[in-house]
Amino acid sequence: VTNFYHIPENPTSNDVVEFRATIQNNTEILLVDYTYETIRGISRGSGSGSMQITENGEYSSNPYGIRDVPKFLSGTQVTYWIVVKDTTGNLVKSQKKTFNVQ
Repeated sequence: VTNFYHIPENPTSNDVVEFRATIQNNTEILLVDYTYETIRGISRGSGSGSMQITENGEYSSNPYGIRDVPKFLSGTQVTYWIVVKDTTGNLVKSQKKTFNVQ
């Protein structure tokens, strides 16, 4: 995983968040999954899904406008990461990133 991020950069409760990743590999990629965990006050949640490749070669949680990631409530802290598996069985987990919903 050479780069992964979320858009918009500073989401509000009105925004649909999209996770994106750029991946370089010498073998064919079998799957790219994202996982997120949320904390808002004492409430906790989580979700996960598969990312699809886009026309520009990036992977996206929302490549065709089909929303997999829900809108988050204001004040929610979201932590997310990416897992990549190739056809030879190599498994790579990215570092975790965190953002707060305005």
